[in-house]
Amino acid sequence: MKLFQVDALIEEACRQMAKAETGATSNETTPPTPDWKTKANECVAKAKALIEETGYHRRDPEIKYLEHILG
Repeated sequence: MKLFQVDALIEEACRQMAKAETGATSNETTPPTPDWKTKANECVAKAKALIEETGYHRRDPEIKYLEHILG
């Protein structure tokens, strides 16, 4: 299940970034909160820790990309 957690955390980080770019998703009426970047960084950090714990390095490219984008 931890591998699925990694996938979900990466997707959540991407969702936070997309939400910030578009203002809100089509099914949400509230705009993103100013701390979207913090939430995305937390998701990436948690995913990175789980990757190290499980050895699920298949997701390393996505983590590197997200870290680069998020600064």
